[in-house]
Amino acid sequence: MFSMLPLSKRRTLKKLIEGYDRKRVNYPGAVSQPGPANKVNGGVNTCRGVVCHSMVGPYAAALGELQKPSRRASWHYSVLKSGVVYAHYPDEAQAWHAGSSFNNSTIGIEHEGGLNPYNEPLTPAQLAASVDLVRWLSRNHGFPLVRRVGLWEHREVSGEPTACPSFRIPWLHYTEEEDEMAKPYFAWADNRLWFVGPGGTANWVTTKEAADKIAQIYGLPNGDATIALSKEAIAGLGGK
Repeated sequence: MFSMLPLSKRRTLKKLIEGYDRKRVNYPGAVSQPGPANKVNGGVNTCRGVVCHSMVGPYAAALGELQKPSRRASWHYSVLKSGVVYAHYPDEAQAWHAGSSFNNSTIGIEHEGGLNPYNEPLTPAQLAASVDLVRWLSRNHGFPLVRRVGLWEHREVSGEPTACPSFRIPWLHYTEEEDEMAKPYFAWADNRLWFVGPGGTANWVTTKEAADKIAQIYGLPNGDATIALSKEAIAGLGGK
């Protein structure tokens, strides 16, 4: 897999993965438990978001699959029911978790449990640990805490049909930030709906009918997801 990179870059990435230990863990709240060095692509992950997964069972079984040479599956982090987070690869490695080109641009996070039932809720400790991890990754890699922009479920990006993570991820806990500037909001102006992301960058989204749908996704009353701004105000925020 490393042969697709120039020799110098292959050596750098190979050393990064093979030398992965407690001192090299990206997320400071994780414990290092390295996966096989050959179970990643040869490129460098652009880290534009996370993809959340369900292990559909205990961590011991998932770890066995990770260590199995013949199993084409790997991921960056495991979040246990106890709240312990294990790191298996550097964020910059292209792990085999999405089953699509999203392997090249996202960080894979597995969550223990989800076997009986499949939609087993995350434990309080597990949810807190997962939220802390995702928010840390967002801050350090610069992707937004916005669904289907920086936050994905496996079923949304997989190249094969899957229900993973079986609706186990309560996304509102991840998108709620203490810093108001980190929250996405929406503005209706010039007969268009604008998404205004962190830092005030505005981008045209779609029609006004999307506002109520967005409000439902964020658990807001109809209309609360929109803010009336003038066309000039939108332009001042970066809209085109």
